Amino acid sequence: MANTFSWTGGIGSGTIATNWEWIAGSASIVATPSVGDTAIVTAGTVLVPLDNTFSQNTVELGGTGGTVAAIQFQGDSTISLSNPTLDGSTVVESLVQGQNTAAQSVLDTLGTFVNQGT
Repeated sequence: MANTFSWTGGIGSGTIATNWEWIAGSASIVATPSVGDTAIVTAGTVLVPLDNTFSQNTVELGGTGGTVAAIQFQGDSTISLSNPTLDGSTVVESLVQGQNTAAQSVLDTLGTFVNQGT
């Protein structure tokens, strides 16, 4: 069963489990989002490691009340059409459940970025 995580890390690495709070899923765990999971970012900046890829994920990205939510990707020649940053089943949306005001979202890319998702 997929899990849902909420970002708590301010500006920091997305690979550090303590930067995420488990919200729902198969069991209460300390971990980072992985294949098929949902990541919610309502404030701060998630720094995605070099050449990290997302597979079958949902990313809800949106800050409100003057707060910006951001995710930063980095890629080099390892990222390609056959190894995309975001696969065709990944969804990045600027709509966080429970929010009813305009969201401020930043999708930042450094180097090579391939989006096959929506």
